[in-house]
Amino acid sequence: MRDGDAGAGIRWPVVVETVALLAVYAMGLLVAWLVWAPLSLLYLVVILASNLLFMAHICPYCRHFEARSCHSGYHHVAQFFPRHEGRTFARQFQRYVAVMYPVWALLPLVGLYGLLGSLDWGLLAALLLFCLCGFVVLPLASRKICAGCANAAECPRGGRRDALVPGQSQN
Repeated sequence: MRDGDAGAGIRWPVVVETVALLAVYAMGLLVAWLVWAPLSLLYLVVILASNLLFMAHICPYCRHFEARSCHSGYHHVAQFFPRHEGRTFARQFQRYVAVMYPVWALLPLVGLYGLLGSLDWGLLAALLLFCLCGFVVLPLASRKICAGCANAAECPRGGRRDALVPGQSQN
């Protein structure tokens, strides 16, 4: 629950976001498996490495981390990574969100490569589900969550775009 409020009930956008994210990972692994089985192991390593880097460089600066109320549960892992003085959530997010790009960008390319060889309906279905969950459902659910987030005012993703002034040193 957000802000540690266990009595707030189920937050459906969080449930939808979590299920969509798990579906993205599962469909990504399936796409990789259907194209070339060993590739799914490599993709699993990419998922784990990207998430760990995200938790190490962004989570320690999030207000939900401080309150131990992260809806993704990342604060449980992120607590092992140090927080550095003088750094802000907005700046860390802007600098390190790209560590998640391989999780999202590689699989559509892998799936398209697999479909170039021959039309595989299972591969096509998994690729379409990956794209639907990752590029439609997840952003819509995240938008709902971001609207009420404690970081919204300073977040490059959910807040105003002028929150970060170019040339301003925020470490």
